[in-house]
Amino acid sequence: MMENRITLEDIAGYDDQKEEARKIINVLKNYDKFKSMGAYISKGLVLSGPCGTGKTSLAKAIANESGVPFFELECKGMSDEDNTIDEIRMIFAKARNNAPSIVFIDEVDEFVTSRTFMSDSSRKTLKVLLTEIDGINSNEGVLVIVTTNFKEELPYALTRSGRMDKKINMPIPDAKSRYEITNYYLRKNAIFDGISTIELSSRLGGFSGADIKTLVNETLIDCLSNGKSDITLEDFDKIIPVVRFQEIKKNKAAVPEFVCVHEAGHFLVSYLLTGNIGSLTVEQYGDVKGAHVNEYDDGEEEESEEVRGLVSNIKKEIAVLLAGNVAEKIKMNGDCSTGSRSDITRAIALAEEVASSGVDGYDLFYVKDADGPTFMKQKPQETLEQKNYKSAILKEASDTAERLIMANMNLFDAVVSQLKVKRRLSKEQLSKIVGASKNDVIYDNVKSYLPTLDVISTSFIQEEMNVSFTKANRIVKRLESEGLIEPSYENGNHRIIK
Repeated sequence: MMENRITLEDIAGYDDQKEEARKIINVLKNYDKFKSMGAYISKGLVLSGPCGTGKTSLAKAIANESGVPFFELECKGMSDEDNTIDEIRMIFAKARNNAPSIVFIDEVDEFVTSRTFMSDSSRKTLKVLLTEIDGINSNEGVLVIVTTNFKEELPYALTRSGRMDKKINMPIPDAKSRYEITNYYLRKNAIFDGISTIELSSRLGGFSGADIKTLVNETLIDCLSNGKSDITLEDFDKIIPVVRFQEIKKNKAAVPEFVCVHEAGHFLVSYLLTGNIGSLTVEQYGDVKGAHVNEYDDGEEEESEEVRGLVSNIKKEIAVLLAGNVAEKIKMNGDCSTGSRSDITRAIALAEEVASSGVDGYDLFYVKDADGPTFMKQKPQETLEQKNYKSAILKEASDTAERLIMANMNLFDAVVSQLKVKRRLSKEQLSKIVGASKNDVIYDNVKSYLPTLDVISTSFIQEEMNVSFTKANRIVKRLESEGLIEPSYENGNHRIIK
């Protein structure tokens, strides 16, 4: 077994994925029982998802908790075809002789890619791997676990039913999983006891579990290196962009005003269209010069893909993307920087999504297809109707951004002036500038429930008030801070202080 005794308890968040893992562990631990009842374990499990989401940790947790022999095939550095094939055969032979057992292949896409871009070596390797998997009898109890960052690029011959047919996806963590991961790392060190998990995790949309671990560690190192032992959220705020953009900050004596104007434009239009307040920075991190990041610390869960995909919301997103360029033109008498290139590229892609929605007929549908990662099909010629409709969508979004900025110029100027001085504005600072209301009707409704209850929990608030995990958790924290419920809890329930 592995020296690193990772268990499911060490993997924060990802409740659904861990539940699937427990089923696999149960079968491996009680293999003879399941075998006698006619049940058998799948030949293969594919763990897929972006880098840093815990795929390898989950595989090792399955092995450790099931207690079966674990054989790992190292893909990296296998440049010799014959050695690779011999290694595969040897590993599978050992696994059969020690069944029930696990064969683990980390980052399988390192040497087995899609059929459209497969070298002769990859084809031979794939053929041997398929032969070994097919040679596993259903009652042998050998489970092949592979991880990949690119599930869609794995050949169907490998992932079809009867082979690697069980799939567990490990996506970038949602708000609930992000909260649990952040809490896991913060509570490991008493120096972070003063840090609110809900406040910090809400700033980390898009962070993987590995990103969160890095953030906590880098913040600790930065503070201790500067002789600071009283760590605050502001200390994390300094390191968040470093982790997000994977570049250290490049200090400059002065920030060009148009950078402040650009980021303020993004923020203001986003706030006026959606009500969301995030953070702003005009610091330079590598090639990134300034950023506007929406933080979901207003108590609302990130919107689902379905909600974000509504045409009305896509049009708002286009307006926000164009707002930086629009703001520059307003303040610079029609002039602008080239910093909007990526914003405009994204806005054009979203305009094509709107045109493809069928709102004005399917004749405007944009056909985009790719035949593998390297051999791209030629994009069909854009029709005049498509071009005109796309231009109209972009013009409408640009006009919306201009109208909102011009109508709120005092507010816009206030954000720009603060950015020039402070370079980075948190959600709290921006909330003060825009005068965002702190009234919370839902919180007041929850308080009215308290006299009728003995205990209360996050899940109760979620269900009764029909709110997100983030919102419900924030309400619990506020009830604690006001001395209305006990901070400690049992089985998820906080006792109400009468």
